[in-house]
Amino acid sequence: MAAVAIFVNPTHGCNKALTKFGEAPFNDPMEQAMATDALEPIRRQIGEAIAEIHKRAARLSPLDIYNRMDAIREVAAANGLKALEGLAQCSAQLALMPGHRIATRSCLEHMDEALESDSPADCQTILAALAVRLH
Repeated sequence: MAAVAIFVNPTHGCNKALTKFGEAPFNDPMEQAMATDALEPIRRQIGEAIAEIHKRAARLSPLDIYNRMDAIREVAAANGLKALEGLAQCSAQLALMPGHRIATRSCLEHMDEALESDSPADCQTILAALAVRLH
């Protein structure tokens, strides 16, 4: 037990800068805010693409909807937006199925939630909500 106390107790001559993880730059709230702000232009671009699909969905062919959703999926995947990537992939697939107008509308209603999500676990929640809505 004495050996453990030497490594835990900073008064025994260990390097305090290495033991204070709360002060590490990767834990700084400003760094996290800057990382979130770095995705803001991407989110705005995707939001505009979603708004365009939403506005024109009734006139777009299933293949056009598929291509646009797949483009959103690619951008989301490249930028680590896992929830949006999963929803866009599901939306693209549903666009080619019978009843694609209703499915597309339902998917678009969940896009804002997926776009603002920072957690990969949100993907399953959003897809479950979509499944409940469609069935």
